[in-house]
Amino acid sequence: MGINFNDIFKQTIKSGDNTQFWHDVWTGDEKLKIKYPRLYDLDKKKSCVVAERKNNDGNTWNWKSSPSNVGLSHDLNCIANDLASIQMQYGRDQLSCILVPDGKYRVDLLRYQIEQMPNAPAHQFQIRWSKLIPIKVTTFIWRAVLGRIPSAVALSQRGVKLDTCSCSSCIDELNVQIIY
Repeated sequence: MGINFNDIFKQTIKSGDNTQFWHDVWTGDEKLKIKYPRLYDLDKKKSCVVAERKNNDGNTWNWKSSPSNVGLSHDLNCIANDLASIQMQYGRDQLSCILVPDGKYRVDLLRYQIEQMPNAPAHQFQIRWSKLIPIKVTTFIWRAVLGRIPSAVALSQRGVKLDTCSCSSCIDELNVQIIY
């Protein structure tokens, strides 16, 4: 669809116990393993969490060999600068939605983002999300409008191999259209 998870959510560090140091986006706009690939290669434990590498007294590293010995002093200084602004605190790390000031994710905001994209599927039917209508019903209608109900006929048209597209009560093949 073209929406990047990191464009919608931001990891907020508290204790650093449930955020992957190298594999999650938690400082800046990209994963540290992408930003500092040579330091990532030198780390003995690539699946470490933030709390294992960062504390309020400084940084704790576990290198295969010293970065300064292999010409990575500059990268080491840069990553230290990136980490300097992070203060560890009590509490669980949190994922927050950057689409709203309060950080609470809402489906309607994501839907709005999708509709604003230049390659968004065009449809003339506007769906009103309402708390009064069960989410299952609204989602079913939304999927029906987009032609995404996984019926046997629809799955067959998408190339999914099925034994038959017949209704279990019928003998002949069906050519069914959903009527609104």
